Parts: sequence; structure tokens; C-alpha cells
Amino acid sequence: MSRAIALLCCLLFAVASWSQDAFVVKNIKSDFGALGDGRSNDHQAFSDACRFFNERKGNGRLIIPAGTYLVGRQMDYGALVPLSYRFLCDDAYQNPYYKLGIPVIYLSGCSNIEIVGADTGGRTIIRFADSLLLGSFERGKPMPEGVVPPAGKVALIGDAVYMERCSGVRIRHLELDGNLPAHIIGGPVTADGLQAGQSGIALVDVTGADLEFLEVSRFAVDGLQVRNTTAATMEQVQSQNINLVQCDFLYNGRQGFSWTGGAGLTARECSFSKTGRAINRSLGKPLSTAPGAGLDIEPESDPHIGAYRLVKDAEFSNCRFEDNAGVGMIADLYDAREYRAAQDVRFNNCIFRGTTFWSIWVTHPGFRFSGCRIAGAVVHSYSGNMKGMETTFTKCHFEDDKPGLYGEYLVEIADGKRTTFDSCVFTARRKKFYYLVSSDPKNAKFLLRNCTFINASGSARAKECIAEGVEFSGRRDIDRPGAR
Repeated sequence: MSRAIALLCCLLFAVASWSQDAFVVKNIKSDFGALGDGRSNDHQAFSDACRFFNERKGNGRLIIPAGTYLVGRQMDYGALVPLSYRFLCDDAYQNPYYKLGIPVIYLSGCSNIEIVGADTGGRTIIRFADSLLLGSFERGKPMPEGVVPPAGKVALIGDAVYMERCSGVRIRHLELDGNLPAHIIGGPVTADGLQAGQSGIALVDVTGADLEFLEVSRFAVDGLQVRNTTAATMEQVQSQNINLVQCDFLYNGRQGFSWTGGAGLTARECSFSKTGRAINRSLGKPLSTAPGAGLDIEPESDPHIGAYRLVKDAEFSNCRFEDNAGVGMIADLYDAREYRAAQDVRFNNCIFRGTTFWSIWVTHPGFRFSGCRIAGAVVHSYSGNMKGMETTFTKCHFEDDKPGLYGEYLVEIADGKRTTFDSCVFTARRKKFYYLVSSDPKNAKFLLRNCTFINASGSARAKECIAEGVEFSGRRDIDRPGAR
């Protein structure tokens, strides 16, 4: 009898283990009570769903049917913080912030997890509520600029999606709306302004992630953040397989996409545009926080504590970087000695349009642009001594095709080495063709090979160029008198 009981217990344990490990499909409405009616706050339903998947370490799919899901939860100062959210406040038991925002979807240590909206028959919209507080406040009023506020005066809204230490992630067919116009904005959160508080999707040490058919818009900080840890040297860095397909990151406050660490990323038919253009009603103007870029590649390694976040091996194809308050795509602050380095990033058939600032700004090695259309001035290129890592433009078309684009020249680079333009076309309607000055003109000239220069200004202005340390070969000049 005892042997039969033991066998039965083993069988029940095996069934329980199998049930726990089996792939499960859950519905945010039928299983967790969300309404999706655009009026009721569904934040608790998402918290319950996340608790379920976190406990089983993923291995499932969360279906979010068509509807508008209103979200947004801010804990008051001194409230007891649930254990799973204490990472938001440095493991404090009680909330040290004036308002602490809780992420809508928070997953930690999960694998094989899908979050799926409606792909047919409607739209799945997750929208933050009106009148959420963001920034620093003193007696209900915004604190002044230049002041670093204590936590007790800071209000944070929280991210729509925050994932850490996850793998095998798929998020698709969602519209994430940060509702930036309706926030009540206070003073700065950090010495540099509103550098934290609400982003669309934050991936921290996440591998094997597919983001597909998403619109992530009107978040106060970033549409997307990827903050993955890497090895300490470029030779050791391995792909982490992050893929973006037909995703739009629009009207966010600081960046469309902040990439501060990771390797092996592709983006296809995505838009990183209109950063810093959303008008906030409490401010009466757009909320824009520096850098204000469409895409900011800014490795954040810290060798003093042994943390390495290099950026390597990316390909952006048929993407758009248009009308951002800051640079369309910026990769600045290169410092190999401090392990702040990005390398081997490619842009194929992309569109860059700088209306109020530069279209492209690069100081890191191994950035290559092929078949791109670039309107608005390009500035800076790699000035290091690693041969083969120079900034290159191949079969790109530079043109001021509309009035009011940024810059005096189509290209303004005064500090690069061996920067190469191969089979490119420059069409100047109102601007000058180029300002090109090599930082080492004797040993590392800029190379312009088989490039065509079309003067469509109807005057000689386009030809008022500056070139020092530049080698031309196969140049072709075309005048179109009177063209505008």
C-alpha cells in the first residue's frame, strides 16, 4: 500500500510539474478581468497577468483583444511597495517618491513569452490616463530648472513595458500611447531635466526579442530603450538577436529609440520620428528633452564597476528618421578607453530628414550608409585611426528637397578621417554642396568617388564649397539653370 501511495504521489507531482511547465495561453479580459472600454482603469488586470507569468517564468502567451485599455498607477509617498516592484526604488520597502509609477507590463526572468494584440478586427490600444504627474513638485508647483530634487518631490509615471533578464520574447500588434499631451509636467527629475519617468518599452538584458507591428508614441522619455550588458571587448561581443519589424516610435519626448548597450539588432521598415514634437497642455508647448533624437546610440559602459554595454552589429533597413527636435540619428561620445564604443552599424535605403537640427551625427567607427536619402545637413564622422572603420556613404542621395531644412550645406564635416562618399548624388536647391575638412589631410583624406553634383539652385551659390584634405575621382557636375 505504501508503495502505491508513493507511486501516486510521484505521478501527481509529475502532472503538477508538467502543468507548470506547459505553454499556456491567457486572455487579459477573460482571465484577468480587463474591460478595454477606454473608461475603466485596467492597470490591475495587467499587474495580475504579469504576476501569473512571472511566477511560472514565462512559457506562455498573453492575448490582449481589440479595445482601448486605460492604464496608469502612481503610488503615494510612504506607501508599502510590493516586493516585485522594489527595484523601482532601490529596494526600499516604502515608496520614497512623491509619486511612484508602476509599469503596466513588468516581466523578469521569463523565457518563451508572447504579448499579442489584435491583428485583425480592430486595434489594441494601451493608453495612459489623463493628468498623471511627472517631474518634481514643491507645494503643487514645478520645481525650478537646475535643481536636483530629492526623491520625495519627484513624480514618476512608469513604463508601458519593462522586461529584464528575459529571453525568447515576442510583442506584436499593439499601440502603446503614453498620452504625453495630457500629463501634468513639473520640474526636472535629474540635473539634465526629464531624463526618466515614462518610456514605452524598456528591454534590460533581454535576448531573442521580436517586436513587430507596434506603434509606441507620446511617451515622456523614450519610445524604446535597449540596455543590454555585453562582453568587455568588441571581439568577444555576441549577438543578442533583437529584431524590430514595422514599428513606429513617434512623438516621444527624449528619443524614439535609446540604444545604450547590446549587439545583433535589426530594424526593418520602422520609423523613429517626430521626437520632441508632442505639445503638452500643461506646458503649452512641446515637451522635448535632450538629445531629442530619433535614434540615439550611446553606449553606457562603466569599467569602474565592471559593467560593459558596448553596441555592435546592427542593420536598419527601409527605416525613417524624420522631423525630430534633435538629430535624426546620433552616435556621439566615442571613447574607446572608457569602453564607450559602438561599431558596425549599417543603414540601408533609409530616409533621414533634419528639419530643425542635423540629420546624421556620427563619431563612432564602422558606420555605413547605403542607398539612403538624406535631407538636412550631415555633421561629423569617425576620426579615429582604425582603417576600414571610416564612415562611408554609398549610393546615397543628399538633397535639400524642401525649404527650411537644417544647415548651410548638404554635408558639413570638419573632423573626420578617410570619410568616403562612393557613387553618391548631391542635389542642391537652396544650400551649398559640402563643407569637408579632414582632421588629418596629409595622411587620411576624405574620398569622393564617382559622385554627381547637381546644381538646381539657378545660381552659383551651391558651388561655394570648402574642401580641405579631400580627394575627388570620377566627379560629375550638372547645372540646371533656373530649377527650384
